[in-house]
Amino acid sequence: MTREEIVDVIIERLGKRTDLEDQIIVELKEVQRTKCEGHHWLPWFCITENQTVSTTADEERVPVPTDFLMEDDNQALWIVNENGKDLELKKDDLDVIKARTADTETDDSDTGQPEYYDLVGDYFILRPIPDDVYTLRLRCMSRLATLSSDSSENGWTTHATDVLIYETCAVMAREYLKDTESAEGFEARAKQAWDRLYRKHIAREEAGRMRQQGED
Repeated sequence: MTREEIVDVIIERLGKRTDLEDQIIVELKEVQRTKCEGHHWLPWFCITENQTVSTTADEERVPVPTDFLMEDDNQALWIVNENGKDLELKKDDLDVIKARTADTETDDSDTGQPEYYDLVGDYFILRPIPDDVYTLRLRCMSRLATLSSDSSENGWTTHATDVLIYETCAVMAREYLKDTESAEGFEARAKQAWDRLYRKHIAREEAGRMRQQGED
């Protein structure tokens, strides 16, 4: 569905409140940003494959991409070596990797091709500290395109239309209509929509594992 189609549905479910169209659009975009992409887990369509970032020589920190939300649980960060091959970086606590890669004679951190990393705030921290410019390949959960026009579509509008609709209806009912009973009803429907999306997410993961086992 497009943004326009979703807004039309929301207007109907709020009792044909066409006077609230502008506010619905604002809240719909905010629902995507906070309720959906701020959720404690994210579905498959938020996974971004093969994003790349570059290191800086003698700098341990690499900023995460601007649309970064969280790492993918299964795989996250690779370094492209001099032969163009991807080598997976091992993740561990920063204190652990600092101790593991410290120069025992000087107690300073070694430099070289990174082998380990940790995610601290908005940065990947690498060890050993890069001695050159390296390309890192990243698999992560990312923000999707904002619903900025009537014709806008993204993964949420394709696979989780019901989540967008009921989360937005709940906000509109509570904050604009001051209708607590309706808001609670929409919130219950939103929870059902999240449960449906989660079941679909798990089913896709299980189907993927079965395919991999079949290939083995």
